Amino acid sequence: MTSSRTLLIGLALSIGVNLLLLGMFAGAALRPSAPQPTDQQVRGPNASAERTMARALMASAPDEDRQSIRRDLRRSWQDAAPLRQRVAQARAEVGSALRSDPYDEVRAVAAFAALSEAEAELKTQIQSGLARRLSDVSPETRERIMESLARRGQRRDRRQQGRQRPPN
Repeated sequence: MTSSRTLLIGLALSIGVNLLLLGMFAGAALRPSAPQPTDQQVRGPNASAERTMARALMASAPDEDRQSIRRDLRRSWQDAAPLRQRVAQARAEVGSALRSDPYDEVRAVAAFAALSEAEAELKTQIQSGLARRLSDVSPETRERIMESLARRGQRRDRRQQGRQRPPN
């Protein structure tokens, strides 16, 4: 009787462990995939200053102006497509230069310079479009935009304070 009781306990433990393992595998298989990094995370902390400004413009504008603002910003974004493509190509060249074997420092420096130039041109074009659009906005709306940007900056600063690592 003792051996049948031991066998029964062993069987129950074995079934429990198997169910636990099955649950772990099923959970891993059914879990949603990890979220993809945002443009902000990929390009760095200052890459979306213009996007933040555009969002603040949309949020602060009167309802009747939002449609035309959205249309103008979309047109400006579409007009910048060749420059965005140039930035993408410059980034690819930087990656290629950094991976090359043997490493060519002159090529890497030139690739970084081309990337900086392309990003500066893109940023200038986008900022010019925003500046043109802001010229049609009342001083009160521009003030609301600046207040919104200040609040966003404060929230970002608070989030980043929690992420700062102590010096090594």
